[in-house]
Amino acid sequence: MYSGIFKECHGKIPPENFFDNCVYDICLGGEHDTTLCLALQTYADLCAQAGICVEWRNNTFCPMTCGSNTHYEGCGTSCPATCTDQSAPNLCHLPAAEGCFCDPGYVLSADTCVPVSQCGCVDANDQYYPVGESWFTHLNCTEHCTCLANTGINCTGWMCGALETCGIQDGELGCHLTGTPTSTPTMPSSTSRTTTPPVTPPLPGTEDIISY
Repeated sequence: MYSGIFKECHGKIPPENFFDNCVYDICLGGEHDTTLCLALQTYADLCAQAGICVEWRNNTFCPMTCGSNTHYEGCGTSCPATCTDQSAPNLCHLPAAEGCFCDPGYVLSADTCVPVSQCGCVDANDQYYPVGESWFTHLNCTEHCTCLANTGINCTGWMCGALETCGIQDGELGCHLTGTPTSTPTMPSSTSRTTTPPVTPPLPGTEDIISY
C-alpha cells in the first residue's frame, strides 16, 4: 500500500488508515494472504473511483480467477459491451474497474460471455433473450416463444395440459402442474410465427468487456 505502485493515489486517498486496519486484522488472527488481498482491493477500488487505476494483482500475488471465455484486467471498462449494446465501452464515462472481462470477439449475453454470432433476440418490448430461452407472451399462456439461433424469435400457439394451470410460480409465467399427470400434456397448436433474427450489431473496436 505504501509501495511505489500505489504512490500516484496517495495524494487523493491517504493510505495510513487502510494500512493500520490491515495490520490490526492480521494481528487479530486473520489469514495473512486473504486479509492483505482484501485490504489492497479496498484501497485499489477507492483509487479507481478517484480516477487512478492501479494494476496491482499478478499471477502469483492475489490472483483473480476468471471463468471460461474471460480474462482478468485491472483497469477495464465499467460499461461492458453486451449483445444489445456492443458500443457501450466507447461511450463509457465511468471510472475504470478491475474484474473478469470477455475475451476478444465475445460479448455479454445476460451474465455469460458468448461469441457475437451467438447473441440472442430482442422482442417487441425491447426485452433481450439468450439463444434457446423460451417464454410466454400472454398472461393466459396462449402463445409460447423461443429465441432461435440465426432465425430469430419463433412463436407458437399454446394450451396448458389438462392437469396444468397457467400462472406465475417462483417469478416465472408458465403452465404449472396442479396434480400428477397420467399422460403427456397437450402440445402446442399448429399456429406459429417467426419474428426478427437474433441481435447481431457490428462489433465495436477492440475494447475488452468486463463480466462481474
